[in-house]
Amino acid sequence: MFRRYRRTSAEAFADRLRQAARVLPAEMTTAVPLGDARRAQLVQAIGKAGGYDVMIAERVDFERARVALIKAITRLQVSLRTHPGA
Repeated sequence: MFRRYRRTSAEAFADRLRQAARVLPAEMTTAVPLGDARRAQLVQAIGKAGGYDVMIAERVDFERARVALIKAITRLQVSLRTHPGA
């Protein structure tokens, strides 16, 4: 049986505080840890696009990143076969 996720009042309050302060929580999964300079660039770009201060939770998961790359390469190969010379 599936349980529905229920937010606690503390989580709801924290969300409201972040919204009021214009802070955007973001989750990022990468194949390798990002350096400080690259992480700062991403935070700045995301924040600039949405007008928020960005708070990143970074997770390193090589397998997930590898699967995403394989899917992208496969789509590109199919596209090139479907539209040669494009």
